[in-house]
Amino acid sequence: MSAHLVESDVLIVGGGLAGCVAAIRAAEAGATVVVVDKARSIRRSGDAGRGLAFLTTYLDLGEPWDTPEAFAEWYCDIAEGLVDMEVAWPLAIDPLPAIHDMLEESGVDLHNADGGYDRVDRMWAPGPIVVKFDGQHIKPRLATRAEAYASANPGCLVQVAAALGRAKRPLPAFHPVELFDASIRNLGATQLLRGARR
Repeated sequence: MSAHLVESDVLIVGGGLAGCVAAIRAAEAGATVVVVDKARSIRRSGDAGRGLAFLTTYLDLGEPWDTPEAFAEWYCDIAEGLVDMEVAWPLAIDPLPAIHDMLEESGVDLHNADGGYDRVDRMWAPGPIVVKFDGQHIKPRLATRAEAYASANPGCLVQVAAALGRAKRPLPAFHPVELFDASIRNLGATQLLRGARR
């Protein structure tokens, strides 16, 4: 088996919701990002890929347990005080509304059929702080925020291409062998993207 060196500013291991959101945010900040996942298809990797998704968040809709402060208290309590809240606030609590908005802007509807939210309990939480939603198409919708995609699975390439076409955002598609070949020939990203199929 031969090895191949791939360079990036950020390496994300796992293409689940957290990995996808982290990749999107890192790319938006200007980083080059590589996501490595065990699944052959981003469409069906992780719990969201099976159609059910959960977002643990506060929505600040008026309930005393549904505030940033109550969420932060729970966050600290479940770790028995081992969480450095000066780190947790900017990294894990303050960004939650932006993550909610980013999912909605990507076409992921977090609402139920009645326009509200399906909220479920989480262990030791002060209230039902988990939003349950239909995640059946979340991965292809998040993929529309990418600049290119790759898969060794031809079926996945076709599925993602169809989803991106419906979103009117065709992207360059690559098989990993093409990426490997481009690296051997020292092709830069600009050359690689210029010659890609969409």
